[in-house]
Amino acid sequence: MADFHYYNANINEERISDCVTRAISLGLGLKYTVVGNLLDLASEHTGYNRISIDSYGYLLTDVFCLPIFYPKRGQTVEDIIDEYPHNTLIIRLEGHLVTAIDACIWDLFDSNDREDITCYWIAK
Repeated sequence: MADFHYYNANINEERISDCVTRAISLGLGLKYTVVGNLLDLASEHTGYNRISIDSYGYLLTDVFCLPIFYPKRGQTVEDIIDEYPHNTLIIRLEGHLVTAIDACIWDLFDSNDREDITCYWIAK
């Protein structure tokens, strides 16, 4: 099982629905506020909400040129992390975005056993 480390990058340490900003800032090594601004720009460009896959997918794939991958049927977050134990991954689940670094999930909660992965990016 991948390790889990509680991580909350919210500048006010609130537990809010900011997983997109949190995961991308950690995965790319950028400041939380910078990613927030980039998401706003991506939203303006795409015409979708900043937490929409259309906006942050554009940011990750087209702006930062990260390769996007799709899971095999039934794969869990743990399975994906096991395939890339020495990488930084930004994993999209239904309704959530999470970052894994060197086989450790950094998030508000442990998502090891979730199978609702839609895609993931390898940041490094």
